Amino acid sequence: MKTDGTARRSLTFRIIRGLLVLLVLAVIAGGIFWSGVVAQRNNFSARLEHFLDRKMLSVKAEVSHDDAQQLTWSSIITNLQTLEFVEARIGPPMGGGGALTQVEGHILHVSPLGRISVLSKDMKLAPTGLEAPMGVPELRKSKYAKDTMFSWHHFRAYDLLPVKKAPGQYDLYASFSRYEGEQCFQFAVWRTPIAVDDDGVKATTSKWEQVFTARPGCLRPKDRGWRFLGLGAGGRLLQLDDHTLLVSVGDHQYDGFNDSWAAAQDPATDLGKIVAIDIQTKAARVYATGVRNPQGFALFRDGRIFDTEHGPQAGDEINIIKEGANYGWPLATYGVNYGYPRRDWPFSKTQGDHAFGEKPIFSFTPSIGISNIVEVDPKEFPLWQSDAILGSLRGSTLFHLRIEGDRVRYVEPFFTREGFRFRDLTNLPDGGFAVLTNDGTIMIWRNAETHAKDPRTVAVTGLSTLSEAFPEEVPPAHLTPEERGKELFEVNCSSCHSPGADMGPGPPLGGVIGRQVGSVKGFGYSPALANYKGTWDQDLVINFLTEPDTHFKGTHMPPPTMDWLEYPNITAYLATLDTKVETIKK
Repeated sequence: MKTDGTARRSLTFRIIRGLLVLLVLAVIAGGIFWSGVVAQRNNFSARLEHFLDRKMLSVKAEVSHDDAQQLTWSSIITNLQTLEFVEARIGPPMGGGGALTQVEGHILHVSPLGRISVLSKDMKLAPTGLEAPMGVPELRKSKYAKDTMFSWHHFRAYDLLPVKKAPGQYDLYASFSRYEGEQCFQFAVWRTPIAVDDDGVKATTSKWEQVFTARPGCLRPKDRGWRFLGLGAGGRLLQLDDHTLLVSVGDHQYDGFNDSWAAAQDPATDLGKIVAIDIQTKAARVYATGVRNPQGFALFRDGRIFDTEHGPQAGDEINIIKEGANYGWPLATYGVNYGYPRRDWPFSKTQGDHAFGEKPIFSFTPSIGISNIVEVDPKEFPLWQSDAILGSLRGSTLFHLRIEGDRVRYVEPFFTREGFRFRDLTNLPDGGFAVLTNDGTIMIWRNAETHAKDPRTVAVTGLSTLSEAFPEEVPPAHLTPEERGKELFEVNCSSCHSPGADMGPGPPLGGVIGRQVGSVKGFGYSPALANYKGTWDQDLVINFLTEPDTHFKGTHMPPPTMDWLEYPNITAYLATLDTKVETIKK
């Protein structure tokens, strides 16, 4: 009997073990199936491929003895033209700011905090030894360095422009935020001489000369929200003629709503204006009025001046700038105020209508986070006569614009990379164009059909010769998840969300982990969030960022413009925010 009992127990054990194995296999199979579904819905394979490609490029650049990046031209088919591009790394992924320009075929790049380097026309990277005089050392020592309502990513370099003086001799103009003291931020344009030859660009001195400071000279810290908002400064430079520069000066969010001062219509200030500067006398005058955040500037071959600028929520604009014209901000916009439910822009008498001032020739709704615009070279792109290329930040897309007369007939998105911000564009002498990304790369674009017989690979050297990024420009590798998350928050989230208790376009996030969803007093949530009964924890935040509609059907938060692999770092930082925010009980 004992033997039979042991045998039965053994048989029972084998049956149970077999059933458990089948159950585990079923769970694994189901997990693989649903992982595949989720991966497909979230474009997992493409995102992972891009992430690995980026890391591989970075590692290769760090370990290669000859510091060479071997690049292969990739093609993109558009409606009328086939394009191709290569992408060269010029540094680590960076936050806001930075710009490109070209001089005699050499591409100049300024980092977010003013370090200037060059990619020569023979594809060699090199430092110029120049740094824009932004007052970075002084700002590091100031009270703002530890102020949670000040972000280094809001303090930035805006643009570069070389102006020829003689063969091989140029003045390099730079526009940027400048720190002058605890009650004095500035919008500034300075210049320094440079020498240009076939080998590249060289500084002839380390000295800079002040050219222009936007009135009133000192911009006091804002009285609402972020102390200084250089990301609303525009700052594009354009040479109008031999003696005149135009600079686009944004309102820095001194708009009557986010600060008590509405600057763009105030004649006593240069904020919210297009300003003309005499490069010989440095005399400045207002050229046009009523702009918000002009991110793009282009002088077309026929003499028309195109400007692109951010609207508030919706209403990104393309304008043709005319001397003496008023473009309406903050009294007119096709956009509305940030937040949900929809909130009217308080100074617009007719919502949804640009009833005051010059109307834009085109407006994007929803906003794409519009960036710079360049006119296409008709010799390089014969089927794009008088057309333009446009970049976007939030939209992560490059666009081809068909322009006929003073109208944009259609907009064609031709390249999208999720999580990318295409910050700046510049034309190249050979007819192509270059694009600066927030990922620390320069993309060079050309007509694939014209260059079909050219070599398919390009070698870029010199990455290791460039100056090291400032700590405020990009987080070092040793950052904790919380520190990395803080940097990511400042770049990707801070334009809408305060890390404290201040109300903004989005709800304040002080103390968000452990707080009931949709409960901040006075904030207008979507029904999806207002009616949700749960509490924010780190997993729920990650789920929300990854797939908002899963828990919050109908939410109106735009998708984050960052790698999804960074979401745990964001939530780790949010868990450190312990500011008490007034809430309602639900």
